[in-house]
Amino acid sequence: MRTKTKYEWDREAIQRHDCGEVDIIEHFHADKLKDVWSHEDALAIEDANDSRLVLIRDVFAVDGDLLDRQWAYLGDGETEQGKLPEEFDGGARVPKRFHLELAKP
Repeated sequence: MRTKTKYEWDREAIQRHDCGEVDIIEHFHADKLKDVWSHEDALAIEDANDSRLVLIRDVFAVDGDLLDRQWAYLGDGETEQGKLPEEFDGGARVPKRFHLELAKP
């Protein structure tokens, strides 16, 4: 079966709760990282108290049906701060071009 893979960046405006749960308030999608809203813009959304950046990978069938969606959230741990993981949450590899795009000043 022929498929098409599409990638997009997403800045999620979120609300973090003391219990550790996170509610997504709004999404800001863009094909290029430079076009995604800033953290400060996301915080301007009512009820948002933080934001996080994620790369989304969608695989579509030729007829346009979504077959698979995977996410790669930037690390927020001490050693992974601000870096993409090597793989999406479903096991697909994150293409190097996105690591390079993120590393640009």
